[in-house]
Amino acid sequence: MNITDSFLEKLGWTVIKIPEVTDNRFSMINDGSVECETGELLNAFVRRLKPINVLETGTYKGWSSAYMAEGLRENRMGNLITIEYEQAHIDTSQ
Repeated sequence: MNITDSFLEKLGWTVIKIPEVTDNRFSMINDGSVECETGELLNAFVRRLKPINVLETGTYKGWSSAYMAEGLRENRMGNLITIEYEQAHIDTSQ
């Protein structure tokens, strides 16, 4: 099971991944969030590089944050700080 399916299972969500708008070779969970494959790559980078701190600028709906945070959790170390200035995105991501 890939990390995206694992997230959805943990959340108890039944979500159909949709093709990415500009390139249907990729999939996404909703409009505008990180593509599933890109999120899985971010997760792999975090697991491989084992950073102490990760700074993300632009949270949107929080999917890329979730992928990176899961990598930090698997590493059993590190902190994620994500910055978002639009209140609507802050509310959605929480």
